[in-house]
Amino acid sequence: MRAIEQQEIVRATRKLRWFPELQEVSHGRPMMSMEAAKGALDRDEDGVVALIGTWLVGWDIATPGSGRREWRILTRSVSIAARFLEKKEWPPQWIWNEVLGLVLLRLITDQPGVAGVEIQHSLNCSSTHVMRLIDCSALKLLPGTSYGKGRGRSPMVMRESFADFLRARLEDSRNIIALPSEALLCGKDVAGTPSVVTLLINEGIQTNKPI
Repeated sequence: MRAIEQQEIVRATRKLRWFPELQEVSHGRPMMSMEAAKGALDRDEDGVVALIGTWLVGWDIATPGSGRREWRILTRSVSIAARFLEKKEWPPQWIWNEVLGLVLLRLITDQPGVAGVEIQHSLNCSSTHVMRLIDCSALKLLPGTSYGKGRGRSPMVMRESFADFLRARLEDSRNIIALPSEALLCGKDVAGTPSVVTLLINEGIQTNKPI
């Protein structure tokens, strides 16, 4: 009798949704580390990496020659993946403008620069890492600006440079619909494509396509 009760407990536990949907996504830190993604999806690193390009949106933000990958996963994609993996359905494709808007809304405006502290929060990394990315020319400073250590010395990075960095460091873009370059950075709508504001409000995650 006790064994039967234990089996019922195990079945009930498996039905619990420990990480059902990450509803409260931080707008300040829209990416999560590999360790966080592993915990949210209950998978090892290889299992999480295998989902990038289908269920997840992920980047390697490591500096050149570092010898190891520095994974960052879009938090919203982890939330959606948890939902669709449970249903055993393929998630919808992402639109690149939507990804940019989730990472940093200023990337789809016409403002010329992005503060280093904003990049730090967007990539969920240290200020030192942002400076290293600038030092190795992975990110480009806004002309006429400088940076250094200490309060008020945060770098100003060219908006296009940060957007290009995100595109170049995508691990796999099979699940992302690329828009024309002129629409990527100016927030212009493409005929037949919902505006980024609509996309941010409505995830558009309706599908019945099984895995």
